[in-house]
Amino acid sequence: MADEWLEDYYYAYVAAVDAQKSFFAFREIGLEAQDVSHTIFLEYNSGKWREVGDATWDTVAMTTDRSQQMLAISEEGEIGEGDLGSTLSLSQMDPPPLMLRGISSIGEYTYLCGVSREVYVRHGSSAWQPIHAPKPTSKDSVFGFEALGGFSNDEIYAAGWKGEIWLREQGNWRQVDSPTNFKITALICASDGYCYLCGRQGTLLRGRADTWEIIDLEEFTDDFWSIAEHQGKIYLATLFEVYVLDESSLRPINWNMPKPNTCYCLSAKNGALWSVGQKDILVHDGQSWRKLA
Repeated sequence: MADEWLEDYYYAYVAAVDAQKSFFAFREIGLEAQDVSHTIFLEYNSGKWREVGDATWDTVAMTTDRSQQMLAISEEGEIGEGDLGSTLSLSQMDPPPLMLRGISSIGEYTYLCGVSREVYVRHGSSAWQPIHAPKPTSKDSVFGFEALGGFSNDEIYAAGWKGEIWLREQGNWRQVDSPTNFKITALICASDGYCYLCGRQGTLLRGRADTWEIIDLEEFTDDFWSIAEHQGKIYLATLFEVYVLDESSLRPINWNMPKPNTCYCLSAKNGALWSVGQKDILVHDGQSWRKLA
């Protein structure tokens, strides 16, 4: 049974460590109803919950790096960091970004992306360095990145508004032809050598470098909000379901328990896949699903 105190919160984001450990960004229901910006960060470790700290800003993305440190961001460039067993450390990017939207850990580096094709990189605890893609040339054009990822630090993909896809090779950005103009919300560079991008209206793309294809999901039009790889399979989340991609067809996963009412954010690491919705938290340990809330 879930702890009763969890009922006071909405569950926003998860950043996995393994099947027994993970970080979460929660929102208190009462404060959310008053439209108060805030995030409460928690750690789940082997059956025990612990509050890491809180912030006066809304988290828009979070991840764990290769050292198992949690990093969370706000749109305005506020950063929250914490290790297992530690307290939250807060900082502010200076100068602040226009608007951050995504975060990704690639090797020893952490990358951020956002509006106007802004991208930042940091190694360890060093300062954030701008490595922006070329900005829109027209003042009337609004473009931005929602997600990024990479096969290595020399092959990084960023995608977002109007379906645009950019590739950074050997330190240089270039735009590649995209087969869609729907917004891309998430992407992953998978172990099969392809980059998968998902987004609005059931958009799902697969490709690499200059070759991209739409994976035809027939009449499926729900928005995708998250994507992850687990046990060699690609998983995608809408607000109410988690799907697995079986070659070029999509099917709802078998929960082997009552289906959760809410989904949204996926996070996979070290053999575990976590699924978080507004009122549901579940984890797959490689064998079966377990419900925490």
